Amino acid sequence: MKINMCGGVLTMPYNLAKHLRNKNIDVKLFVDSNMIDESYSPVWEDEELNEDGLPFWIEKQNVSLPRFFMGFSNERNFLRRLNDCDLIHAHGEASIWASFTRKPYVFQSYGFDLDSMPFYDSSVRLRVLSFLQRRGIRKASEILILPYQTIALERLGILGDKYSYLYCGIDTDRYKRIKSQLGEDIRRKFNVDFIFFHPTRHEWGSPKKIDKGNDKLILAFSKFLKITQKKALLIFIEKGNDITRSKELINKLDLQNNILWLKPMNKKSLIKYYSISDIVLDQFVGGGGLGQIALESMAVGVPTFIYLKKCEDYFEELPSVINVFSSDDMVSEMIKLTDNKDYRISIGNKSREWILKYHDWDVVADKYISLYEKILGL
Repeated sequence: MKINMCGGVLTMPYNLAKHLRNKNIDVKLFVDSNMIDESYSPVWEDEELNEDGLPFWIEKQNVSLPRFFMGFSNERNFLRRLNDCDLIHAHGEASIWASFTRKPYVFQSYGFDLDSMPFYDSSVRLRVLSFLQRRGIRKASEILILPYQTIALERLGILGDKYSYLYCGIDTDRYKRIKSQLGEDIRRKFNVDFIFFHPTRHEWGSPKKIDKGNDKLILAFSKFLKITQKKALLIFIEKGNDITRSKELINKLDLQNNILWLKPMNKKSLIKYYSISDIVLDQFVGGGGLGQIALESMAVGVPTFIYLKKCEDYFEELPSVINVFSSDDMVSEMIKLTDNKDYRISIGNKSREWILKYHDWDVVADKYISLYEKILGL
């Protein structure tokens, strides 16, 4: 069974391809040489790699749809290489490319590609793009989504049993708590007892209507400090379209001395910061499921705040997260966790146990293999 994989966000496709290969599945991964930022590169996940010496099964490509429709040879050659397999696993917008092959393919959504992109109508260019994306989704042999995205599928007229819920894996041998001096150094430098970590990018609903609820978290943290008078530091990653808005709110609430901004970091560094955190905070608007941040922090064994909505039929067992939506709910849970160390440890331990049971790559990779075999009739 030969699988070609392409598209997607961050290092999710790379991790899937790598662990499928660990199961002796012949996978080739196509990565965009013009990545949005370095966090999309396999090197971001595995620092022992380098851009000039990626494994033989990873191929960089630089293609564009306009050039494809103009008949450029580079794009035509890419399509031939993509077609050289038994099945294509297309993440996100790569479903457009897969739809021009003769192979069955899986479309796996990362969010925006299904929530918004198929419904663009503000310009001729975007209407063409949305048409191609709708076509790519509809022609897929199988569609992998999060529970809330059934609404988008209904808008596209896709019903029945053509879709299933996607499953995300975590390398639990790597994502686990590690010991370092970092936590003590930060606590001493900022004179705090608690470290809260919010690695989610800053998005307040613009420009692509992506909203992570960063503003609700900032308001909650301010209220927590005023109510409890506890010494706590909130660490942010300087990433996203609305960093300026977050900083303006922080200044307005006079929180500057309780905030630490860090530049985007690779996964090795990220694990260190998960490990020193008392609480990790993800996103508080969508409610669609667990993203990469929540899964990683839970694997490390840290209490994780996130908003989940109507996910009972998605999870075999509800995850051990702190499910919060409003700022007041966040404050209440922050108080509980900082008041009781044993409670924090218990939630963290349950989180890791849940990840080991349902999201370890050894379990998840087998699910993808079964899906491929079903599509190919093996």
